[in-house]
Amino acid sequence: MLTSTLIAGAFGCADSGKSGSNGYKPYSYQYSDVSAGLNPSQEKKEAVVNEYEGFLRDLSALPVSFSFEGKEYKGFNDSFKEIGRETRDEGEKIATDIVLKKGALEVRIDMAVYPNYCAYEWTVYFTNTGSDRIGPLEGVNSADISFGGKDPYIFANAGDYQLDPVTKAESVRYNPYTVDLAEQPVFEQIQPTGRSSEGGFPYYNLQYGDGGVILAIGWPGSWFSRFDASADAVRFTAGQAHLNTYIDPGETVRLPLMAFVYYEGRDIDASMNLWRHWFIDCNMPRINGQLIKPMTSATSATYINLARTTEKEEVNVLNKYLKNDIPLDSYWLDAGWYFKTGTESVSEWLETGNWKVDIGRFPTEFQAISDITAAHGMDFIVWFEPELVRISNSCLDPDGMKPEWILGEDGTWRIANLGEPGLVDWVFERLSSIIEKGGVTVYRQDYGTGNPLGNWLANDSADRVGMTENKYVQGYLELWDRLLERFPNMFIDTCASGGGRLDLETLRRSVPLHKTDYDYGDVDTKQSMHQALFQWIPYFGTVTTIGRLDFTSYFLRSSYCCFLADGNDTRYSKFDWSALRRAFDEFHSIKDYYYCDYYPLTEWNYGLTEWRGWEFVDPGTQSGFIQLFCPEKCKTLTYVAKLSGLKPDAVYLLTDADGNLTCSKSGRELMESGLTVSVPESRTSVFITFKKEG
Repeated sequence: MLTSTLIAGAFGCADSGKSGSNGYKPYSYQYSDVSAGLNPSQEKKEAVVNEYEGFLRDLSALPVSFSFEGKEYKGFNDSFKEIGRETRDEGEKIATDIVLKKGALEVRIDMAVYPNYCAYEWTVYFTNTGSDRIGPLEGVNSADISFGGKDPYIFANAGDYQLDPVTKAESVRYNPYTVDLAEQPVFEQIQPTGRSSEGGFPYYNLQYGDGGVILAIGWPGSWFSRFDASADAVRFTAGQAHLNTYIDPGETVRLPLMAFVYYEGRDIDASMNLWRHWFIDCNMPRINGQLIKPMTSATSATYINLARTTEKEEVNVLNKYLKNDIPLDSYWLDAGWYFKTGTESVSEWLETGNWKVDIGRFPTEFQAISDITAAHGMDFIVWFEPELVRISNSCLDPDGMKPEWILGEDGTWRIANLGEPGLVDWVFERLSSIIEKGGVTVYRQDYGTGNPLGNWLANDSADRVGMTENKYVQGYLELWDRLLERFPNMFIDTCASGGGRLDLETLRRSVPLHKTDYDYGDVDTKQSMHQALFQWIPYFGTVTTIGRLDFTSYFLRSSYCCFLADGNDTRYSKFDWSALRRAFDEFHSIKDYYYCDYYPLTEWNYGLTEWRGWEFVDPGTQSGFIQLFCPEKCKTLTYVAKLSGLKPDAVYLLTDADGNLTCSKSGRELMESGLTVSVPESRTSVFITFKKEG
């Protein structure tokens, strides 16, 4: 049921029909259900909207702090004169753009609220509109906000990195961790490399009092976060990790996007599903208004020499899958398809920088492959890495990248400085010509440098710390926005040696089809990564294997997620096409549930001794599936799985894909007593679908 409520701001408004001197005018918000069983209360929605409207009404209350020209600011006081304000209804998002002026400094604040999701966000820009250098701008907190309530806890994850952020012990990638802020009042992180989701993960779930907030830092570079609970409330500050700079005429400094999703109660699963709904409904990229479909794929990149592969060989691999009736949704051509220089082929795939198709090995410039994928209604994925230069200046083509656009010492792995407008233009045109001619429908951008931050900081002068990174990030986002505008039916796959760049700004423009470079064949570790990552990022992918030829259901089912790519060696005489076909058919039968609600069925763990599993359920249709895995060294062959998200009085038909179980049980029994699952031996998987009867 849809209702409409007029919110007059956190401080009230005597006449809601008139704008204040700062352009403030309350907005008439509409509210509707987010999802059955997860919808926040009307009271909570209105409280969050009221808080947000309070920021709009009084910009000095906006939780942003900084120092400019030696003076400290918290929010934007009356010395910043408002010169423009516009509010737009964008469906679930109500956006407001505000422009302020203080001398030569212009401030733009892009704000938005999501009334049905208890969420709001902002991004701040500082621009020098004068003819002289201004500043310095320093001590910048893109968020400086406090949350009051008892027993504050942080629930977060490690990202694509193998050290626990709290204990610093060796762990598995994306491992979850908790911080009890009563025991450890201060917890802070600084992203150490410039790749936003390694050495830290820019998402936090902060519980306090009788609810909490999920925090996201949208910054594709080096960020910092700090939680300080040493006083009566938890003060959260975050922003670009290294920023202390003067601003030259015409320059803009962009601060990280800060997003907040509030929730009621201290149920982790419920809060994470509200986050998933907001992430899916309000953030994920779409094509013609539709979410990117979960899909299957195949690639030869796991076993063929990338510097030697040819168009003919890739066509041969693709046709093997089609001949064996494997239900592919896409085909993936990885690295190595380009010339090193003019007409010289690469000796290894790492020789990147010129970005011209090697027509000796790919004479049709991919059309021979894309003609096949198009004829079968498939996507065609091609790998690019325009930010990395691994050839010397002497190898750069005359019409190619200019040495002055490159950061780093000649002869080393260097990065193309996307803060240079001329470079962004050149990369955009070069990539567009390849995409258009080659029939590419999925643009895969890798970022295989371990420390871009080092290059950025080395390029900064002492009075311009952080400017190289800041302009680089702006150029990176501009490049992707231009590509998506040029190719509206294409989507972007983000890769940074796997999952190294998964911040919110990046994921509003892309999905990670390749969440990690960690061994694809280690399926037990893969299960652990999936169990953790499903809570935060609904759409991610994996490859079935590298080097290990294993067609058991335990092995193949361990790779089920939104993007499932086969990496088995098609030259192998014992390739089990029927087993792969069964797995891909099974995946297709449940793939749409990955956009539904997610519940872990076991405590998170990694290794070979404990059961792992999860449930996906569509709250509307009351149907879904569960997966359980009994690893190789697990001594307990029976597990009781308590389901979630069901209707207690409804009856559900459960069907085991392996024919070991078909039964009907009430929702109450499945949620309270649980479903008892037994396997005959360890290293066995369980795959069960369920649906409400009647």
